[in-house]
This record gives sequence, structure tokens and C-alpha cells, in this order.
Amino acid sequence: MALAAAAYAALLPTGLRPSAQVQPQQPEARAEVELVPVSTQERSEAVPAVTSRTEAPSPQSAAAAPPSPAEEAVRIAALSSSGAPDVELCRPSASAAYCIYTVREGDTLSGIAELLGLTGGEIPGWELLAASNKPDITSVDDFILPGQNLRIPTSRGIVHTTVLDETVGDLAEFFDVTSAEIIEVNSLGSGNFISIGQVLLITDPKRTAPPPAAAAAAGAGPAQAAARAFGFTWPLQTSIRVTQYMTPRHPLGIDMGLSHDPTALVYAVEDGTVSFAGGDRCCSYGLYIIVDHGNGLKTLYAHLSRIDVSQGQRVSQDQALGQSGNTGYSFGVHLHFEVHLNGKNVDPMTYLP
Repeated sequence: MALAAAAYAALLPTGLRPSAQVQPQQPEARAEVELVPVSTQERSEAVPAVTSRTEAPSPQSAAAAPPSPAEEAVRIAALSSSGAPDVELCRPSASAAYCIYTVREGDTLSGIAELLGLTGGEIPGWELLAASNKPDITSVDDFILPGQNLRIPTSRGIVHTTVLDETVGDLAEFFDVTSAEIIEVNSLGSGNFISIGQVLLITDPKRTAPPPAAAAAAGAGPAQAAARAFGFTWPLQTSIRVTQYMTPRHPLGIDMGLSHDPTALVYAVEDGTVSFAGGDRCCSYGLYIIVDHGNGLKTLYAHLSRIDVSQGQRVSQDQALGQSGNTGYSFGVHLHFEVHLNGKNVDPMTYLP
């Protein structure tokens, strides 16, 4: 069972908590090239982890000495026995499914997983963290930065946000767990219904990717000519700079950089009904909106700084939905845009003019 934030706070003796707390740094807006992963030659293959880029430390973080190896060893041992993240390192969130860890200089996903006690299962801890922080961490090759916030599952597992039309049975098959486990851990009752935007904790998953047949189906979309017959417009009415296309390394959608227009409004690409408007500023998609266009077609707009519509509201094509931003797991002001067809992610570029 997942431990609520208030419960796991009492698991560690006060003496084992670090004496100095590093102040989180707010990431600055960066040019679009910051979103491009490093090449194979530039990264180390020795440790399967995401390496943070080096930035000049702030006066606050420079003054706080990092824990010694002995202190780290004591803390890791305590975490392993408690089965829950250290509340001093991982702040409680609005959800019992995860706490919030702020990346420090020199952190890697594998190091964070070890530090917070997410090791020892069938799936490496760094892979659990990557799966818990989609869409912007999708593999070991992606960046993390000092000051970025990560969602840390409060029990060994994956934090999953429902953005597609999914049931408990779908998730059980995807992660190779039982429906009963998902229902019990998340107190879902006897129903199989999951609402859009709901955050779930999937404990002890056997895999983090869909089975081969499901993966093949997810990649199958309509022909380009048929897709463009939907008549989408661009979700931005400023200069369009696509910095990440939908690829196996970036499999959910596309990113459009906005360092040149950081307050740009975001618009509905077609008529529809808002099926979700909300999110958590700290992590993952940040503030985001999903619009249902009917016929199994939905669009998602993420990392917003402001939301101007509400769930259930009818919107028209080119109506402003909110303002672009840098909320969630983001390296600078940009719009993450997805298209979902019948519960599967499809390439937005086949729908856009």
C-alpha cells in the first residue's frame, strides 16, 4: 500500500535527517536548443542514469555543504528499512501517490532512486522515476537539471497520470499487475472507471512499456491526407518553432519552443469540449488542458502558466485556452502538444496544416 505523506514523515528518526536543506533553484528560460539531447559520444555509458547539466550554483546552494558519504550511507540505510522517501528530501504533494524531490547539482536518476529507497525490484529505480515523470523524461538519455522537480512514488512503483481513455483493466495489462492491486492501492472501490487527469500509484509493476502488440497499435495512425481532413489549425498564433518532433525518444507528442514569445496564448486547434483543465505546477505536464473533439479524437496542451477554460466548457477553433508557460517538468517556456486517437498517441504533425 502507498504511504500518505503525513504517515511517512514519522518513519525516520530526526537525527538521520540532513541538517542543511538546499534551496530549489527556479529554472531559467532557455533557447530551444536546450531541449536537444546530447549525442551518444557525449554521455557516459557506464551508469544507466540521467546526468544533470552543470550550472553555476546560487549563493544559497553554494553555502550549504553536501552530505558526506557517511551521512548518505546512513540515510540510504534508513530509507531502505522504512520503505518510504525521506520527508526532508521529498516534500509532500497534493496527492498521496507521490512526493516532490528537487534535483541537486550532480544528481542522476539512478542516484536519486538509491537515495530515496526505490531499488531492489524487478525494474531499476531510475526506470521507475523516468516512467513517473512523463512526458519530458522518457528514457535514460534525457536531461535533468538542478532546480527541477521530480515526482517520487511514495511506494516502490510508478506515478501514472491518466490522459488517455483508460480503464483499470487497461493499466493492469500495460504494467503487468492485477486490477485488484490498482483498485486497493488507490482506493478506487469496485468500479473500473478512471477519470481524465487522475493520478494513480502503480505498485511493483513488471514493465513500464506496453506489450509489443499494444505498442504496434499505438504507433498506427491514419494516413496523412485523412488526418489533415480534420481541419486542425496550429495551437499557437506566433512564430512556430518545433523543437521536438514525435519520435521513439519523444513518443507522446511534439514541443514548440517559445523563448521568443514567452507569454503567447495557446488556442484550441478545433471545436470541442474541455475534458480536463488542471494539473500540478510542480511536475510532469504541469498545468494542462485536454479537449475532446469527438469521434475518438482529443488534443492535449501542457506546461501552461495560466488556464482560461474549465472542465465541461465548449470551445471553438482558435479560441484561447490559456497562456504558455514553464510549469511541470520543463526546461524553458514551451508548449507540449499531443493528439490522441481512440486512446492512442498519434503524430500531431499529420494533423497540423
